[in-house]
Amino acid sequence: MPHDHPGFEYWQPSQPGFPFPVGDIDLNYANPDSASASAEFTLPAAQPTPATVAERFIGIAHSAKLWWGLECVDDLQGGVICAAVLRGQHVHWFAEHGESESGPIQEIRLTAADMNAGGYRQVLAPHGPHCDTFSVTWSVQQGKVRCTLLVIHFRMTVEQFRRARDEARRHSEKRIIVEPLPLLPDPDEPEPTPAPVPMPGT
Repeated sequence: MPHDHPGFEYWQPSQPGFPFPVGDIDLNYANPDSASASAEFTLPAAQPTPATVAERFIGIAHSAKLWWGLECVDDLQGGVICAAVLRGQHVHWFAEHGESESGPIQEIRLTAADMNAGGYRQVLAPHGPHCDTFSVTWSVQQGKVRCTLLVIHFRMTVEQFRRARDEARRHSEKRIIVEPLPLLPDPDEPEPTPAPVPMPGT
């Protein structure tokens, strides 16, 4: 089996003196068409070797596999530079649609600057007659980088998906919604006199 992170030593979760920088995985949801889960990175100030990778993954039967990897290298000043390596794979297939195996493993890489800025990225690849998308949404929360991974199987080809996505973008750009401004009272107009309240028994 080829090494998934060539040139890097694996960071053991119980490494003495070096807390593991990838947090626990929170599964958001999963079904045969899609799956989403989240985990946090704590960017380390020191690492056990000059080039180390810390990784966690989750596999969901009849759904998807998701990986959170953090590749770290020492710079010339003794600091640590990290890059996130995020992967997703749709492992379910629909035989009735002409699919006979899992989809490809897709990857998105984030530099340290990317992680600190937050953002969203998406890639897609063919899966039998259909296509899979793999997307990452990430943000910085209390000094930690939280990454949410999402795999979706679309029952359309890559080209059909791109056309549908472009069409949706065009429609969203055309839909300009103008909210009516609230009517403000005229400062020169006197306030209306309240109607007299009838006395009891009248």
